[in-house]
Amino acid sequence: MKRIFLLLTLLCLSLFTFVACDREEEPGEQEDNRPVFTITFDLGLNKEVVKVKEGELPTPPTVPDDDYGNFYKHLKGWTPEIAPATADATYKAVYENIQKQYT
Repeated sequence: MKRIFLLLTLLCLSLFTFVACDREEEPGEQEDNRPVFTITFDLGLNKEVVKVKEGELPTPPTVPDDDYGNFYKHLKGWTPEIAPATADATYKAVYENIQKQYT
């Protein structure tokens, strides 16, 4: 009985190994060998770094408005304009001051 169990176990492991090694790529499934670039978002006092593959559009961090008493410091955009990655890049935050409205 032990021999049969051992034989069945070895047969299952061999079959699993054969099937796993003989896996073919599915249609549309390709290995992605694109280069990866380092993108830095300079927020002023802080920096956030992300890695993106060539051609992908980097996603900037969410930047909340800062409250400075009579005005808000609001993120207006990035310089240069965010573009698909072709090399390591740094984007600098551009802020604008928005006066608070009191009623």
